[in-house]
Amino acid sequence: MTDSRLAELLQSAPDLRLKTDAADLEHYGRDWTRRWTPAPLAIALPATVGEVQAVVRWANRHGVAVVPSGGRTGLSGGAVAANGELVLSWNG
Repeated sequence: MTDSRLAELLQSAPDLRLKTDAADLEHYGRDWTRRWTPAPLAIALPATVGEVQAVVRWANRHGVAVVPSGGRTGLSGGAVAANGELVLSWNG
């Protein structure tokens, strides 16, 4: 994890699971279309409402877009994180 903004996120939510490995970014950053190349900043896997709140507050402070990720079965590209967004995954 090289982005200092992510370290700040973990300070505000110390138990938040955060993935930054290339394989995870590839997996969680795309949908079934496979049309767009994923390039998310990170993947957040919140376990509590407080963690979700911390992520959204952090994203707002830093101007980072949040892409919600549920079943990741979309076919329109609406859930693809291709421009440095933070993926907020409900399936961790």
